[in-house]
Amino acid sequence: MTLPENLPVDFTAYNHLTFLPLGRKNKSIRSVGSKHTKGLLGRLNDYFERAMNELSQEDIVLFQTFLYGSHRGGFPVAIDKNEDVYPHFWKPTSFLWKEYNKNRGIPIHHDEFYSQDFTVLTKNELENYLGSIMKDYMFCARIHDSSKEEWIQHINKCFFKHPLISLYHRNADVIEAIEQSKKSPLLFIMKNPEQIAFWRNRIEIIMRPFRSLPYTAFERGFSNTEDTVLTVHGENEIIRLTSENRGLAVTYDVANDAISLDDEYNVVLAAKRLATTQRQFEEIIDENEEVIQKLLVFFKWKSLLKHHEVHIKEIQDKLCSLTTYQLNQRQVLQENDPFLSFIQKVLQVKTPNAKLEVGSIQWFSQ
Repeated sequence: MTLPENLPVDFTAYNHLTFLPLGRKNKSIRSVGSKHTKGLLGRLNDYFERAMNELSQEDIVLFQTFLYGSHRGGFPVAIDKNEDVYPHFWKPTSFLWKEYNKNRGIPIHHDEFYSQDFTVLTKNELENYLGSIMKDYMFCARIHDSSKEEWIQHINKCFFKHPLISLYHRNADVIEAIEQSKKSPLLFIMKNPEQIAFWRNRIEIIMRPFRSLPYTAFERGFSNTEDTVLTVHGENEIIRLTSENRGLAVTYDVANDAISLDDEYNVVLAAKRLATTQRQFEEIIDENEEVIQKLLVFFKWKSLLKHHEVHIKEIQDKLCSLTTYQLNQRQVLQENDPFLSFIQKVLQVKTPNAKLEVGSIQWFSQ
């Protein structure tokens, strides 16, 4: 973004400052006030002259382009309608990816200014304060060429490269299978209940990294999130992305082009634990061959019944038509022919995907 050409005002005495009229109806500046004000502005100008001399030519161009486009300009200082210096500096995010209407001026939004009143600071305090502000401005200057939407898209790509997110996507089927299997009532008819209880208790530890974010956050990241908020922290050169709806927040380190999550885990250990949990459960399944064989027989029944589903439906319809005066057909089926009711329940049972390996945790979870 660049400020409209008609708003910035420069004075020869302060060649490293640019004055901006503050307020919607304030669009011009004739002078910069009292002797006290001029002394303060002189100190500010001296500091920014030194600050600019310490910057490379490339950084100076970035700073100028960020605020003023192709026009020259200094550090922005707000002047109110009484032509007094406003005692707070603009945050650089006030100019980042925003457009100001040249006919309306610059409105006063207090959240767009630093809270510190710089007019009450000592010389040393002011220099330290201005040093941190310049870091904020230069950071925004370095990132302003890419739009907010482009940064969100890039950070979202980095999110899916994060080790924990990558681990999740490589093992999503196993993670889901573990969560489903631990709730299976079949566990209560298996041998070695102590071993099964131990396995279920360990899941609370094993799954902690994969429960640190909601399912939608792992699956979609920041894609298609209308509530995504981007916050810039110039002093640390980081960008924060948050999505309240998805319960997701990440910190993007611009210098290292990498993101970090609020809750970080030892991903190598998480991967080992996940593999161990899968192996232990499949050992439990191997030790319960009788249960698995009974399941396979049951699935065979369903497969056979599926071949005759049309005929079964005809029989059911015929039975219902023979009992016209009983209005509840489900009750008719249960009371008049329990066997047909049983067949219907068998057909409704969900069975594992035929492509899955029998005895695997993914197979068992279905």
